[in-house]
Formats: sequence, C-alpha cells, structure tokens
Amino acid sequence: MSTSLPEFCVPQEPFLSASFLSVRASPASTPRLPEASRRYLFFFARNAIYHVLRLAKIAPGEEVLVPAYVCKVVPEAIRGYGGTVVYYAVDRECRPDFSDLEKKLSSRTRALMAVHFFGFPQPIVCFQQFCKRHNLFLVEDCCHVLQSEVNGVPLGRFGDASLFSFRKFYPLYDGGELVLNIPGSEFDVDWRRESPLFTFREAVDLIDQTAGRNAKSILHQPYRLLQSLRRPIAQLLRSATTSSSGSMAVQKTDATFDLGLVNQPMSRLSKLVLGHSNASAIAAQRRANYIFLQNELPRRDGLRFLVPALPEGVCPWVFPLFFDQLPDACQVLRSEGIPAVTWEGVRPLDVDLRLFENLELLYKNLVFLPIHQNLSAQDMSLILQAVKRVQESRNHR
Repeated sequence: MSTSLPEFCVPQEPFLSASFLSVRASPASTPRLPEASRRYLFFFARNAIYHVLRLAKIAPGEEVLVPAYVCKVVPEAIRGYGGTVVYYAVDRECRPDFSDLEKKLSSRTRALMAVHFFGFPQPIVCFQQFCKRHNLFLVEDCCHVLQSEVNGVPLGRFGDASLFSFRKFYPLYDGGELVLNIPGSEFDVDWRRESPLFTFREAVDLIDQTAGRNAKSILHQPYRLLQSLRRPIAQLLRSATTSSSGSMAVQKTDATFDLGLVNQPMSRLSKLVLGHSNASAIAAQRRANYIFLQNELPRRDGLRFLVPALPEGVCPWVFPLFFDQLPDACQVLRSEGIPAVTWEGVRPLDVDLRLFENLELLYKNLVFLPIHQNLSAQDMSLILQAVKRVQESRNHR
C-alpha cells in the first residue's frame, strides 16, 4: 500500500463508538449462514487460507487458481501451505475472465479462489458451475464483505468454504473467520494460547486509537491514564515484542503471511468487541457514505467509478475509483491528508503485469477512498473536495 503519513485529516480506520455498539451480545457477524456450517475464528483471515487447503486435501505442488489482482498475502498463504499459485485474468471491473480460467486448468488444478472485491458480488453462481464442471474446491473469499447478498442469498454460502476479515469493518486489532459449508466437514486446530501481555497490548491499542481521536469517547478517562503511563508501557511492550514470536511480534498492519500464526485464534478483546457490534448500523452508515460520494463526485473524463451505482443489499468496504492517466493520484490525496490506498504496495512480486491486460491499471490507478462508519459529514466533505482538486489538477496538465 501507499506510504503512510503521520497524520490524516480524517480517520483512516473505524474506531470504537457507542453509536455502533449493542448492549446485548450479538452472534458472530457472518450473516445468516446455515446452522450446519462450521465456523472457526482466526487471528488473521490469511491464516484461514492455510487451513482451507488442508481441508481440501491439497497435496504439495497442486495448483490453486487465484485472481491476478490480489493482495500478496493470499499467494503467500497458499505457498506457505505447499500449494502452487496459478493466476487468472480479471477485467477492468475486476470481473473474472472465464476463458482465461479454462486455459489455466491442468491435471494438477485442485481449487479456485473467487474474490468478492470491495464487497461487491462476483458472478459466484458461474464460479460454482465452473468448479462443479471441473471438480474443483471453491474458496469464496469474502474478506471485503460485511453484509452483501445475491438474489437474497448472503455471500459466504456459495463456496465449499468461505473467508471473512472482520478487521476491515470493525475497530478490531485482529479477527478473521473460516466458514465450512460442506455438510459434515470439520477439522481440529491446535490452537495457541493468548498471553495476558498480548491482551494488555491490544487493550492499549484499542484505547489509544479510539480516545485519541475523540475527546468525547467512552474511553477518554482510560486514555488520560494511558497517556500518563505512556513511557513505561511503551518500554514494557517493546521489550516483550523484541523477545517474543507469534502474536506479540506481529503488528495489525502487517501485510505478510506468517506460518507461525496459522493456529493463533482471534483474540479475546476482539471477540468481545465483535460480539457487541451493531453490524446493521455499520452497514447502513457505510452505504450512506458511499452513496454521498457516488452522488456528489463529478462524472468527468479520467474519473471513473469501479461500480457505477451501489447495488441494493451490498455493504461496501471502500469506494474504489479510477483516476485514469493519473498514477500519482493516491499519493496526492494522501499528501492532502486523505487516507487513500492502492494495492500497488501489496502486489505479489511474481505477477507479471505484461501477461495480463488491465493489471497495471488496476494496481496503480484504482484508488480506494475510506467510507467507514466513523466518518462524519465534515469528513466526507473533506474527502469529496480533495478528490475534486486532484481531478481539476489533471485537467490543467
């Protein structure tokens, strides 16, 4: 991803807010899956990929079809298990090229990953039919999905297994889920224990990223205490991190696959926050923020939405749009304090852009704008005005 700045003028990520919490505990936020589905909560969703391949009985060297436009942790996890990654083409709208998928099949192909990019449904029924026709295990990647559906059926029900990443929607340090949809399918995980020190570190992070942004935060008093003890706490955590491995050594922003974390469960505090989060309210606010940008951004040459209009029943992760002929648009937005992102910095290094039409455009020019639930009307206006300025600067070049 793009280089981070010390400060942004709008919140980069969602933070804990009473507006999006419920007093009563709610079930895990994967929407309306059948009772027969088996669920496993992992530290990161990327670690669940490892266990998906174990469930699918992928042998060393056997192939998994993966979209060429993808975050590098996906192929890293497949290789970490021992599988071989074969990339397939997607078009400018991130839709799969099924003719290319046919060409990439071999006698060693065993599984296919279908990614619902940014929360927008892919042609998942076509993926199902393709996998049934070729006897492939279908992994439905819902890591950009909160509450989205196809013809009334929630995403996550279509694959033999599905993956969710709660950290993209909730104010969590960690949290991913693996859902098994094959009747009778399950496996054992040799779960690692969470240390009390890691729980403390996560609590410090939660207080810091929440109260540090809002003087009226429900965690403001603990934040004041934390500030007074910042130096000894920092020394304690730094010492524990440098002398440890596993969860204590990882940062929530890490974009790498760590084989040592595959059996690390979702942390206690993240489970607690997830269990009291109001998914419907979060989805409604994200939709409202998306629609605001959809309606207010000018439709001009060089500025193009990945999805022209937000479909009903879809909760988006971000607002993806193209700045055609402006490969530096993301950096310009970040210099103005807007936490825009591209996938150029997390592109798999073994993907040859020359072999896939549109791939360089996607990695460099498809920019993600934040639309999370904690953005105020003023924040959304700042994002809107910054995008307009970038677009106007293009017209004057």
